[in-house]
This record gives sequence, C-alpha cells and structure tokens, in this order.
Amino acid sequence: MNTPFECEGAPRDLGLDQGRACRDALRAQCTDTSWRRLESLRLSERGRDRRVLRDVRRHFPQQAEQLEGLARGAGVSVRRLARASWNALASTSRGSSLALACGGASLLARSLPPDARARRTRPEGRYRSVELTLPALTHPILGVNEAGLAVACHAGPARIAACAAPAALLARDCLERFSAVESALRWCLERPAAPRAALLLVDAGGAAAALEIADRVRDVRRPSGGVLASGASPVSMAALSERFADAALEPAAAAQVLAASFDPPPPFAFADPVGRRIWIPGAEAGWLEL
Repeated sequence: MNTPFECEGAPRDLGLDQGRACRDALRAQCTDTSWRRLESLRLSERGRDRRVLRDVRRHFPQQAEQLEGLARGAGVSVRRLARASWNALASTSRGSSLALACGGASLLARSLPPDARARRTRPEGRYRSVELTLPALTHPILGVNEAGLAVACHAGPARIAACAAPAALLARDCLERFSAVESALRWCLERPAAPRAALLLVDAGGAAAALEIADRVRDVRRPSGGVLASGASPVSMAALSERFADAALEPAAAAQVLAASFDPPPPFAFADPVGRRIWIPGAEAGWLEL
C-alpha cells in the first residue's frame, strides 16, 4: 500500500489532487494502445461509453467535475480516463465485503485489490473521510467519514438501463452527505443509477444494511447472526457467524478468522465507524486516521 494522498476542496480540486498523486498509474492505464482499442470498438459500444459519461454528468455532476479534474491532474483526456474508470470499476466485482458485529462493536471488512490506494478526502462543505480507492475512480471501494458512516462497494459491468451512470458512484455521495445507514439508504434507493452493483453500509450506532442493485429491483438486506456480506463472497454466513461469536472484534483477530474462512484468503482492510478510521493490512499494517 502506497503512502496515502490528500484530496481537498471543490470537486474539480479533489480530482486534480488525485490525478497528480496517481499520474503514473493513470497514464499507464490510458496508453496509446488502449486508445486505439477504444477507437476500434463498434459504434454501439462507443455510443454506450458516451451515454455513460452523459448520465454521470447529469445525475452525478460533482463526480463528473471530479473526473475532469482527475484527467487534468494526470495529463490525460477525459474520454481516455472514463474508459479506464469503467474498466477499473468492473474489476471491483471480484471482491467481498462483510459487516461484522460482536459484543456491541462493529467493523466493515473489504477485500483489498492489489492496486488499491489510500486517500484522505476533505470535500468543501461536506463530511471528511478516509478511504481506499483505485487510481481511476472518484468513489471509494471502502471508506468511513467523520460522522461515523462506513461504506464498501462492488460493481460488475453495468447493464445499460434508463440510467447508465454506475451505481457504485453512490458510495461517494453516502460518505459526503450522511451520518447514518438509514438516511444513506433512502438516498440510494431514490437516485438514478445503472443496475449490477452492491453497497454495504455500517454506522457508529451499530446499524448495518446491504443494498443490492439488480436489473429490475433494489433489495435491502439486514444482518443475520452478526454478519452481513455482499460481493463475490463464497463463504457460509452461518459458519462465519459461529466463528465471530467467540472472536474479539478487532482487525488483527478478525483478519485471522476471515483468513481461515476463504480459500485462498484475500487481504482484508477494515473500516471502524466508531473510531472513524481504516485498518490496512500488509508489512506496514496500521490505522489510517482522518
């Protein structure tokens, strides 16, 4: 995990900061080869990309500004960066996230992609947050804000529907706007977004919910036995609930339980909604604070 980078200010400024911090990675993703592949796409596919970008600008205007700032900071075109962000977004479908509750405490766990980056975000006039994201994404894959709301998201290739903007963008809105699971859920259930994504929400009061955005419905699930999962989680929830019933709910112990439950075990990061911080695994494992 690289040193956390800082993003502060208006949406375009947030993007500029991230683009400069992740310039090398973004330029590698937006190579001439990838651009030629984009140019060779069928007209219908290129039309799809234009529609996605149009709907992001329409329904998530602040993140559209952030994306434009990101492109400028990295020195690449918005169109090339948009294509890189859609590809990065699809890669998040392979992860797992779990809301864990034990002894009155709670954690939000998210499997960690190899190219994840840590950032501190201080949006103008909204909640500050600490997050894990990918270089081309405006939204977090795991984050917690200063009000004690934590969110994790997963998204597969979106199906173009009435709205083509990826539903994973809702994770950014949740961290910037809300302090509790229920208010964030109400917002997410009403906002236009493309199907095929999942958000997992936990707050400092112990509430948790998973929002599954399918082709025709949005389904809200609640924890059972102290555990709630979303994403590509192949493990038994009953077995996990039993294992966590006797486990101390702190990151090192939780990571050991999860490592024994997955084959092969991916590295997990943890968001602590009470402490407003993220625990990152690895050689320099430790807390990322606001």
